[in-house]
Amino acid sequence: MQPDRYVPTLDELQQTLAKEENWLKDFQKCQTTNQRINEDVCKRLDNFTQQIDELRARVAPLCSKTTSIQRKQQNVKKLLGIVEASIQFYGKTVEFESAFRRGTANFSLPEYLERMDGLREAIAFFGRNSAHKGQLDTMKESFEVGCSFLETEFNNAVRFETVPLDPVKIADCLDENYEISSTRLSELQTIKDTSKLAILGRYLHKNTNNQDYLQYYITNRAQNIIKTIRLANDQLRGFAQNKATRIQFIKSTFRRGKTGERQTDDPWGESLMTLTAISLSIVMAMIQIETEVASKIFQNVDVEAQLVRRIASQPLQEVMEKAPVSQFESNFVSMIPLVRLLTVHSAQLSSLTQNAGQSDLYQSFCRNVFNKGAHVINDFIDHLTNEHMRFVPEDGNVHEITSNTMNFLKILAKYQNVVVNVMTRSGKADGSEPVLPKLFSQILAALGVNLKNKSGAYADPSLTALFLFNNFSYIKNGLKEEPLKRIARDVKSAQLVSFYEQQISGYLKKYLESWNRVLAVLNDNTNGSVKSKYANFNKEFDNVIAAQKHFCVVDVPTAEYIRKRIKDLVLAPYIEFTRKHSQEAANFNLDRQLKYDAESVEIIINRLFDVSY
Repeated sequence: MQPDRYVPTLDELQQTLAKEENWLKDFQKCQTTNQRINEDVCKRLDNFTQQIDELRARVAPLCSKTTSIQRKQQNVKKLLGIVEASIQFYGKTVEFESAFRRGTANFSLPEYLERMDGLREAIAFFGRNSAHKGQLDTMKESFEVGCSFLETEFNNAVRFETVPLDPVKIADCLDENYEISSTRLSELQTIKDTSKLAILGRYLHKNTNNQDYLQYYITNRAQNIIKTIRLANDQLRGFAQNKATRIQFIKSTFRRGKTGERQTDDPWGESLMTLTAISLSIVMAMIQIETEVASKIFQNVDVEAQLVRRIASQPLQEVMEKAPVSQFESNFVSMIPLVRLLTVHSAQLSSLTQNAGQSDLYQSFCRNVFNKGAHVINDFIDHLTNEHMRFVPEDGNVHEITSNTMNFLKILAKYQNVVVNVMTRSGKADGSEPVLPKLFSQILAALGVNLKNKSGAYADPSLTALFLFNNFSYIKNGLKEEPLKRIARDVKSAQLVSFYEQQISGYLKKYLESWNRVLAVLNDNTNGSVKSKYANFNKEFDNVIAAQKHFCVVDVPTAEYIRKRIKDLVLAPYIEFTRKHSQEAANFNLDRQLKYDAESVEIIINRLFDVSY
């Protein structure tokens, strides 16, 4: 602001007037002197060079003096600026220290960060002036203390905002392959709010070289993933205390599919290998979530990549090291979720484990899983070939081992890429022929040997034939259906269905031979009496029916076909026999000699293989 204009007093005016009078006198003297000088100059014009030198000698000192004065003016101005800035920054330092001493009771993060910024500017200012080293060290110490306080707040926020995933929600997001679709990830939240973490994290990353807060973040988030995995596994194993939650989780996990419910023939079951697959799916999903969370907090690609790599390491190690691969003794079907996951997501898992520093463990884990898978498949074939348990259905129906084997083949065909990968990576495929057709040939051959061994348990040859007929028919029908149909066409021993049709035809022929003794009575051309022939027919027919009344053929069209063959074999000749001897039979006792007419024989034959009777 400009000061008011100064108004001189009367005395000052008189003094000024006196000075001006003196000045006028001096001026008059100067005029006189000037005249004299003028005369001198005129005299000196003849010596111009000498006068110029004298003039230069007078002016040069004046210029130097003027330059020095200007430099001093600039220094004074700069000094005033430094003094003003020093006062300002000292004030900010005092304000920050005062705010910090108040603690967290009145903690306001925006205000605190604003004063931290002021302190940082003060440090930068005094850092350019070595004379203020003492003040600079004090400010740096205060700034470091402030950053430590912010790190503590960041750590507290990480701990408070982090939440483990609810296992029931995880189960709800699993598809039929026990994977969590990326479209369902938005439903899974592992952190309540990132706003405070974002402010603190970005400020600390920009203003401190200390990495402790990042290490705390990594440890806490990694432990959250591990906690979620363990909680899910505990729920599945039935270790959770909340029984209702456990039941709900198991039901939703093992029965949910794309359509909301798993199929009734869901093959996986609650196996340890399935738990490993679910754990690996959870890790993959939560790492993807961690990537999004880190992006929201830090908004720095390098920091995000570093954090996700280090967060992923421990959970991946937890899953792979604790996977019970070597102790696994169940069937290959229960391994499919895991080997499928390793096959379908091979590139993703390889990259993830490499970035997390767990590449060697991952390679060893995959090698163990695939070797175990191939070993379990080979054990299945060996069991089929060498099993000596001769338990068989009393009615000659399809054996459980046949239905189980065909279901197993269907699963292998459905997941043929997984099976091929297992056999190839385990070194069990020599490349001489396609893996799956060769495997099918081995399994079907072993099943055939097993069934023929079991058929020896029947004392009745007709039941032996019917047992093999039923089982081979079941196999043939299965090979005609997808997905086995495509594989059956590629089997090297080719014409696989034709082979089974020939076998089935042969076993049906052997079964029908059991009716030959009934037919022999009707074809008897000896001179025996008609009455004795009727009696023999009744006896043989009753014996065959008594032996076969519990025989079973589940497939309705097949049962009808066999009954037709029996009618062609027995009923038609019997009708011809009764017509030929109708006169002799007119006097027979209906209950003893003429026990069956053609209609009753047909009715009895129609009841064969019918489980309702």
